[in-house]
Amino acid sequence: MSWSTKRKIIYLAIFIALVAVFLGFFLYSITRHTATCFDGIQDGNETGVDCGGSCVRLCSDQEQQPIVLWSRIFAIAPGVYSAAAYVQNLNATAQAFSVPYTFTFWSATGQLLGSRSGTTFIPAGQNFTVIESDISASQLTASSTLSVNTSVKVGQQLPARTDFQFGPILWEVAPTATRDFNALQISNLQTSFSTTSTPRVEADIANVSYTDLPRVDISAILYDASGNALGVSKTYISSLPQQVSKHIVFTWITPFATPPTRVELLPVVNEPQPTPN
Repeated sequence: MSWSTKRKIIYLAIFIALVAVFLGFFLYSITRHTATCFDGIQDGNETGVDCGGSCVRLCSDQEQQPIVLWSRIFAIAPGVYSAAAYVQNLNATAQAFSVPYTFTFWSATGQLLGSRSGTTFIPAGQNFTVIESDISASQLTASSTLSVNTSVKVGQQLPARTDFQFGPILWEVAPTATRDFNALQISNLQTSFSTTSTPRVEADIANVSYTDLPRVDISAILYDASGNALGVSKTYISSLPQQVSKHIVFTWITPFATPPTRVELLPVVNEPQPTPN
């Protein structure tokens, strides 16, 4: 074989190798799959389908269900009620957005009167409240489902107790700022309770961190000497910049038959729900 022929063979081999590399890169670029947390398959460093690893969502084996410590209904005016559930989230680094819930109301005789549903934010690693207000007895009775054979008229029944349940919960890793439980400090608590005047609670809440906080929800729970909840109320601050303090006020329509002896204030940083990319 002459040197000229060998040289042509070498050039041809180099050309074929370059074409093969180019085609291989082209095929890889159009067929490769970029791992994401929204593709419905377990890939990348995920520990489950679209959960765990670097994904925001937690997998089911990482979750603990919230504990409903108590749920109660309170008469705030004739024929008008509020309902509250006191909940503990044991997930120290996980929060959940738009979690569905339902309060179910019962009469003292065990008659189902109706329900009220909504959605709530669950903060990471905190106790918090879910509160429904302005519940009228007529609204409950109008939405009631009664046995055909019952002889009890709905209008004769008043709500005496409530059950509370969450719907499905999708847990997500909470940002560090919302898990700084020492960021919010409450001071200058003042109360005004008597059997003749409108109950009132005032306090100052400060963001002592160096991070601006989004909406802050604050619940107030009033207790009697035996530790029973007498009433609840809720307010919010649309935003609380770093090193800033704001004044908060809670009032109730009518005096309590037994003046409260203790106030519990529960502040929660209500992180805005992120928009998926």
